[in-house]
Amino acid sequence: MKNENEYKNIIHDIGYDPFFVHYNCAEQVHIYRSYSCTTENPKLVIDATGSVVKNFLKLGLVKTKFIFLYEALVYDRQKNQNFTVINMISERHCNIAISKWLLKWTSTDVIKPKETVCDNSVALLSAIVKSFTQYSSLQDYVKVCADLLTNEITQTSYFVPKCFVKVDFAHFIKICSRWTPIKTVPRSVKEIVLRSIGLLIKSQSIVELRSLLLLGTIISALDGCRGELVIPPRDVYVNEPVALTSFRTLIITVHPALPLFNSTLIL
Repeated sequence: MKNENEYKNIIHDIGYDPFFVHYNCAEQVHIYRSYSCTTENPKLVIDATGSVVKNFLKLGLVKTKFIFLYEALVYDRQKNQNFTVINMISERHCNIAISKWLLKWTSTDVIKPKETVCDNSVALLSAIVKSFTQYSSLQDYVKVCADLLTNEITQTSYFVPKCFVKVDFAHFIKICSRWTPIKTVPRSVKEIVLRSIGLLIKSQSIVELRSLLLLGTIISALDGCRGELVIPPRDVYVNEPVALTSFRTLIITVHPALPLFNSTLIL
């Protein structure tokens, strides 16, 4: 099939055991090159789904494992349109298989993306780091990002990743909502925790992170209570109304585009 005239310039690699197919056409490469030349920060979104391709018998003998369709796409804000860049169908889902797919694409003389978004898959995150940054492991990438956030390295340093990898916001919040402790607390506390996590993700500095985390914890602990918490090291007494007011003020200052909230749910 790979060598048939209809597919020889579309299927770039194919395997039987494990089964996989790497495919994209020349037009997709051309469109991406055009996009990457007209935008300062090319962005790629990579997703995988197991609900498209069904398992089958290879040569009528051996049944495949779960097959995922991997897709890398771009949303062009200037033209207000999105398009698929590359695809892979695979029954192997390790970072080696995924990085091989991505590296094969980058070998076609395309500009690597400077920002990539994906779900919470460790294999996918590791493959993106290996393929698009100067780091060989996800652990090294995370450490450098932490150093950048705490000003251990400057924004002009060589160590700044050449591509920033982001976990999709909706995927992450969905995972958080399934945490066992979240399922056992009152709805108001659950709302506070999940929305606080969302604000933590959107924060731009360590100061914002600490303030949001502290106030969110205080409000959750004092939910519906008339008591106070003593906050060390200065032994500051904080009750729920004070914490709510401080939380509102912080969010309005840091995230002015967010809607105001009622007295029960913080957002």
